Amino acid sequence: MENGKTAGNETENLLFTKLYIGAVTFLPLTGIMIALIFYFGGRMLDGFSGMIFLGGTILEALWGGAAFILGVINVILSFLDYRKDPESCVRKLIVMKYGLVPFFALNYLILFLIGFVIAVVSMGISLLWYIPVFTFTTWACMIPGAFYGIQTIRLCRKEKGMTIFPAIVHGVLQFCFVVDVLDTMYLTIHEFGRGKKAAIVVAAIYGVLTAAAIIAECVIFVMSR
Repeated sequence: MENGKTAGNETENLLFTKLYIGAVTFLPLTGIMIALIFYFGGRMLDGFSGMIFLGGTILEALWGGAAFILGVINVILSFLDYRKDPESCVRKLIVMKYGLVPFFALNYLILFLIGFVIAVVSMGISLLWYIPVFTFTTWACMIPGAFYGIQTIRLCRKEKGMTIFPAIVHGVLQFCFVVDVLDTMYLTIHEFGRGKKAAIVVAAIYGVLTAAAIIAECVIFVMSR
C-alpha cells in the first residue's frame, strides 16, 4: 500500500514538472501567435485592433501567470521530494533540464530575430530595451530546474562525498545559461550513472545549436556593418 502511495505521489509531482515544461515551452509561441493575430486581425477588422491587442495581452499575461505558478510549485516540490525520496530529484532534474532545451532554443531564435531587426531596420532605440527584459525572463524560467539541481547536489554531498567547493561551483552552474545542462549531464552521469542516452541526444542538439548560433552572430555582424 505504501509503495502504491509513493508511486502516486511520484506521478503527481512529475505531472507538475511536465505541465511547467509545456507551459514555458509554448509561452513564446503564444506571443508570436498574438502578434500575428494583432497584425492580420487589425488589418481585417479596422477599428478593433486595440481590442485585439488588449485581449492578446490578457491571454499572454494569464499564460505567463500559469507558468509562474507552476514554477513556484516545482520549487516547493523539489524540497518535499528531497525529504521523501531524494533519488526522485535526480530523475526530475533530467526531465526538467533536458525537457526545456526546445524552449531555450526557440528563445535564442527569437533573440536572433530581434538582433537581426535591430541590425537591418535600425530600430535599436525602440527594441534595445526588450533584450535585457527578454533575457531576464528567459533566465527566470530555468530557476525551477536549478532547484532540482540544488537538491541533487545536496544528495551528492550526502551520499557521494562531494566537498563544499565543488558543490558551490555546481550550484552556480545550475543557474547559468547553456552550462546548466552540461553540468546536469555531469551530475547525473558521473555521480549517478543516469540519463546517458538522453544526454547524447541533448549533446547533439547543443552541437547543432552552437554551430547555428555562431553562424547567426556572423550574419548579424556582417549585416550591421
